[in-house]
Amino acid sequence: GVASKESKVVFHQHMVEFFRRDHGIAVRMEVTVPPAEDADIREITVTNDSDTRRSLAFTTYAEVVLAPPLDDERHPAFSKLFVGSEYVEDHAALLFHRRPRRPEQKMPVLLHKLVSDDPEIRLSAFETDRARFLGRLGSIRDPAALRQGLTGRTGWTLDCIMSLQVEVTLEPGEMKRFALVTAAAPSRQEVVAIGDRYASVSLEGVRRDAGRAAAREVDRLGIDPARLPELQVLASLLAMPHPALRQVSDGTRATPASQPDLWRFGISGDVPMLVLRLAGDMPSHLLELLVKAQQLWRQGGLRMDLVILSFEAAGYEAPLRERILAILRDADVFTHMGGTGGIHLIAAANSPPESVARVCAAAHAVIEDSDVPLSARLERILPKHAPAARFAPSGGPSFEEIAPLSKPSSLAFDNGIGGFEPQSGDYIIHLEPGEATPAPWCNVIANEDFGTVVSDSGLGFTWSVNSGENRLTPWSNDPICETPGEVVYLRDEQTGGIWTPTPAPLGRDAACQIRHGAGWTTWSQNSHGLEQVLRVFVPEDAPVKLITLRLVNQAKTPRRITATCYVEWLLGAMASRSKPHVICEYDATSQTILARNGWNPEFGARVAFLTASLPPHSLTGNRYDFLGSEGDTARPVALHSWNLGERFAPSGDACGAYQVHFDLEPGGASEVTFVLGQGESRDDALALAARWSDSDQVAHGFTETSEDWRKRLGSVKVKTPDQAFDLMANRWLIYQTVACRLMARAGFYQAGGAFGFRDQLQDVLAILPIEPARARTQILRAAARQFQEGDVQHWWHPPSGRGVRTRISDDFIWLAYVTARYVSTTGDDGILKEEIQFLSAPPLKPEEHDRYALFEAHGKASLLDHCDRALSHMMATGAHGLPLMGTGDWNDGMDRIGDKGQGESVWLAWFQIATITLFAPLLERHGRSDRAGELRHHADDLAEAITHRAWDGEWFVRAFDDEGIPWGSASNDECQIDAIAQSWAAMATPEPDTRIRTAMVSAQCRLIDPANRLVKLLDPPFSKTPRDPGYIKAYPPGVRENGGQYTHAATWMGHALAALGDGDKAWQVFDLINPIRRVTDAKAAAHYLREPYVLAGDVSGAEPGAGQGGWSWYTGAAGWTWQLAVEAILGIRMSAGAITVKPCMPREWGCANVTISGPSGTIHITIEDPDHAGSGVRDVRVDGDPCDVRERIEFPGAGETRNVIVTLGAAA
Repeated sequence: GVASKESKVVFHQHMVEFFRRDHGIAVRMEVTVPPAEDADIREITVTNDSDTRRSLAFTTYAEVVLAPPLDDERHPAFSKLFVGSEYVEDHAALLFHRRPRRPEQKMPVLLHKLVSDDPEIRLSAFETDRARFLGRLGSIRDPAALRQGLTGRTGWTLDCIMSLQVEVTLEPGEMKRFALVTAAAPSRQEVVAIGDRYASVSLEGVRRDAGRAAAREVDRLGIDPARLPELQVLASLLAMPHPALRQVSDGTRATPASQPDLWRFGISGDVPMLVLRLAGDMPSHLLELLVKAQQLWRQGGLRMDLVILSFEAAGYEAPLRERILAILRDADVFTHMGGTGGIHLIAAANSPPESVARVCAAAHAVIEDSDVPLSARLERILPKHAPAARFAPSGGPSFEEIAPLSKPSSLAFDNGIGGFEPQSGDYIIHLEPGEATPAPWCNVIANEDFGTVVSDSGLGFTWSVNSGENRLTPWSNDPICETPGEVVYLRDEQTGGIWTPTPAPLGRDAACQIRHGAGWTTWSQNSHGLEQVLRVFVPEDAPVKLITLRLVNQAKTPRRITATCYVEWLLGAMASRSKPHVICEYDATSQTILARNGWNPEFGARVAFLTASLPPHSLTGNRYDFLGSEGDTARPVALHSWNLGERFAPSGDACGAYQVHFDLEPGGASEVTFVLGQGESRDDALALAARWSDSDQVAHGFTETSEDWRKRLGSVKVKTPDQAFDLMANRWLIYQTVACRLMARAGFYQAGGAFGFRDQLQDVLAILPIEPARARTQILRAAARQFQEGDVQHWWHPPSGRGVRTRISDDFIWLAYVTARYVSTTGDDGILKEEIQFLSAPPLKPEEHDRYALFEAHGKASLLDHCDRALSHMMATGAHGLPLMGTGDWNDGMDRIGDKGQGESVWLAWFQIATITLFAPLLERHGRSDRAGELRHHADDLAEAITHRAWDGEWFVRAFDDEGIPWGSASNDECQIDAIAQSWAAMATPEPDTRIRTAMVSAQCRLIDPANRLVKLLDPPFSKTPRDPGYIKAYPPGVRENGGQYTHAATWMGHALAALGDGDKAWQVFDLINPIRRVTDAKAAAHYLREPYVLAGDVSGAEPGAGQGGWSWYTGAAGWTWQLAVEAILGIRMSAGAITVKPCMPREWGCANVTISGPSGTIHITIEDPDHAGSGVRDVRVDGDPCDVRERIEFPGAGETRNVIVTLGAAA
């Protein structure tokens, strides 16, 4: 809200008072926590000091987490999925609960209710849906709900808040009181009982009890109450470090403190650290006070390490140490010596000076022993440095506003928000003033080791090497507010106007066009008399994000403009762990801001930087100086000052802000490129800054990057009667696969940065005919993550390889499956001879579900041996003769079906059969016919077991649990049928029998929902079954794997239908999952939410959100969908450097064209279907000559084109 002219806050030990007066209304809120209850009580007293009757609405807002803070911070969008809500009419309360992912998790229930003795004070509305409350790009300062009303929605909103709206009417001079109670308890019954205990607004007794309890605690600790204010200030400085209490030397700037530096002293570094430096014979009373303060803070939930750093000469006698120990003994705190949140003694004389310096550099606050009272020292630092002089616009002649950007008229599949540029395939979004996309419509722009995710609203976030562990700027993961960590601001020096060329945070007053291309995005805007174009790209060969701003002055008068690039440094994975340790500096010689986080163990030596192609007008490295106390990017206080602050002292809240100045004559143009990047060292960072701040280098880099993407995406071009099919197949599916899945391993909703063993192996299947070298690299990379026993890391983080070993049963098999597909497609038999390391570690213990570690490498073998070892590891079967499921097969969420070692997977049996079919011929070619025979015998046994033990009458069951009870059976109440056990039956069997065809008919009837454009994974979803399939049951019914569309598996349904020869149905599946078809107009866009040009990994199958998109971009569905389009439907497959053509396309098409650029020349294929047969190759002609329909078609020589005509229909 707006700051009040009359307001104050009073912090007591047992409560907090807030008071403000606005527009004749005085409001006081007293916040108390009862000493014996897990509750928060906020008593509100409102007085009408005006002479008119007033009707007021008070609206609460809080975001519901119900999880450990780090879990929520690590991946907010995931954490929010499991929280549901209900309104309990009888108690006028909102209740919230979290579905546990593991049986041992006991989640509290949360209550939020109104308490009032006045019948005229009433609860008028409530809300639990954060998206509806705030609105897209909304904020707590200006939520949509206060304009549009609260909707009363409860249930699985996927982003829960608690909001009550209370209506109060006051006569002149009247005062009224009510309270809001928030409580938590282990059960619904208990939390409702707590709420009922506070059913009256007479809460004086609660405050009295809280006051007495606080006083007893202060008295027990022997703290003088007069010292509580300074301890409260010190506690806040531990939470929000202040430069005056940090101690970073020149040496620790060059080699910053890392967390392992503290471990030698027994300090974990996981909580804030306060260092007290003591010298002389006797410590002051400050030590006694801080020891007591630590106990007081611990009681209040604030954990911190108290480090006592003593300076006395080494020797037999140590009077200072003895006195310190006596004080600790008297305080009875020896049980808190060491450990996280404990007391740590360090004798400086017995420790290397550089280690002592790093402890001090890592501390949130360092206090010297001194005769100056602590209160006086804190008072000296609390007043901030003198604010910069207020910016006063110079004034000047007014300018005529120029015509705003007009909406493009020729977009393909224009949905009212955006559409495709027909020639290039770029996606263009047009936003009129005040408009926003229904969710972030993003672009993932990356090279092998660096990248950024931008959205229609702004510059997003940036990472280097690892998008999960080394984010240069914050990943918001918030599709509603999308708080930016990177912004370019413009300021008119003559009028003082401030805005952004992107819609967020300050650009929604003008029309904006956003164009997402392959490897770049632009934002265009005409406003303030200026044409503005902002372009972002990442060059193919450098760890830099290049942000180029071009301004054209369309006014008839000269213009003076400043442009400021602001970035919030993170340099890690999570702000709570990284931000306090970021050290920022400015190198004047190179005109570059540098930032480093030694706390990040694997990336601590790397140095991030921000510079520009123009010299700086002003700079700062202090986020507080730039944004102000509220930290709001929509209200940057520094842009209302003459300079940005120019401070680079360690603050625990670092940023980089680099401002440049433009003088623009009428009709004149100018541009600047801001360069954000990270080098391996300080010298490398400065070299990169120098190279990429050169405008010619930027222009060359953009041309080179654009050409690289053009070649990659132009390798296979299709043209069919379905333009939506063509746009996805020609451009966006491969771009999504390569840029997002293989390079970035990040998207807006998921940014882990790790390689998944099965994930990226499946992704490279789509690029086998396009970029075989990349696929080869990934196969060898994955093989190096295999243990000697044959199992593999489920995922691992580059560059170290630290990752997790699991009992998941399909990961390692994908190595053989993908390797066989690679050799078949490319003819590169030599890959099988490549020697690759193994990992070595003791196997998982019986009680271990998984193990996360940095595993050592030991021994080598050929890729062929690696694959064979994987296949050997899969051979164990259970009571039904089917493969053991372990703690999940392809569906990680089914992690407790076989966790006792007896559960079996039917899908895994089909997958093993498919893999053996592909891989056995490779073994035979390399002299291992006996081994190939063993595997084929195993495949036959599996097929027999499926036939006799896994057929349910109309479809195949999904699995048998450890007790031998089936899942995916008509006998189940939930999960009666699962898609992938049916799809892979068809995909794994060259000649599908009647049962497989029946199973696929059942799958289509039960799992395809044309009305909501869904291809569901299973049906019905898990909800109330007492059986425990795994964490899949924790998802709300119909969400993600739990009965929604999991698009990865949906593509397999299409592949299966093509394998059965049904091109109409195969294309129907493609069409249903095609995002272009989901977003046909603005109403459809508002419902689906996600981008129309890339796939979402999941789509909700539950009302009222059925058909609503889940997490977009980062999904393995992209690569499989491309294969569905080109290989399954159009039937074009590469085979040892040649191609085969066997279409299975919809009969209504009648024709299609495909152009493939091969290792040498090009093949152009025309598919003719005069009888609308859809499949069955009747005739093939190559350059006019007849060709056997079964023959492979070779590529021509370099620069040549071979023309192929394929005619479909029944053979003559």
